[in-house]
Amino acid sequence: MAEYAVLHLLANLAPFLQGEVNLLCGVWEAMKDIKDEFERMSAFLRVADAKEESDPELKVWVKQVRDAAYDTEDVLDKFKLHLAHHHARHQIASEIQGLKSKVINISEGHKRYHDKYGILEQGSRSNVVYNSWYDYRDNALLLEEAKLVGIEKPKRQLMEWLVEGGSGLKAVSVVGMGGLGKTTLVKKVYDDAKVKKHFKIHAWLTVSESFRVDDLLKDMIQQLFKEIMQPFPVGVKTMSIDRLKYLVNNFLQQNRYVVVFDDV
Repeated sequence: MAEYAVLHLLANLAPFLQGEVNLLCGVWEAMKDIKDEFERMSAFLRVADAKEESDPELKVWVKQVRDAAYDTEDVLDKFKLHLAHHHARHQIASEIQGLKSKVINISEGHKRYHDKYGILEQGSRSNVVYNSWYDYRDNALLLEEAKLVGIEKPKRQLMEWLVEGGSGLKAVSVVGMGGLGKTTLVKKVYDDAKVKKHFKIHAWLTVSESFRVDDLLKDMIQQLFKEIMQPFPVGVKTMSIDRLKYLVNNFLQQNRYVVVFDDV
């Protein structure tokens, strides 16, 4: 759905714009403009997703928004991959400028639909503040399962892999292009009552681009001990990485657990 594709893109754009200082002239500004336009459209997308089947013209606009979000995500990934290659950076910078024009043109269309359906903007983009990419990821996780098209079959398959079969260690990967709803799908499985009952211990870890192993382990330890309603172990904040690993390993050996590593 277009709403999730845009939320996922915004989640990736926020840390990119905050962290990248070595961008070609005009690229940062173009990406910021693209982000602003998607923010403007995102407030209307949930309504648009619900009404598109009864309005063919609106359906085309929603598809344009979704495709533009995917295209922007692809260019962003390409830019990160070739950041060190000067020639490639210039070519990708040109693509970004082209995307900016495309997104602005699509964004102009949403004004007509606001008027048509009598829906007003919830404030302007100047007073919408997004402090971190977690804002967008949290919003995506709040999407109602009933509104996620086609989620039931992959959810059922994941459930079977997790709770059926042998009792040995399993690693299940959910992969795909940005905006497909991977995080939302896994969260619905993670929160399912059957999964909660099957596993005694549960932990959800977000592995961002700039993650540190020691911080990830400390977050994991905090969640694990919270699951058994025990206080955070003394001295964890100053432990070495090897000691943190030993603590996690020792804890997990004694329990049936499910640990999600999101956004790897």
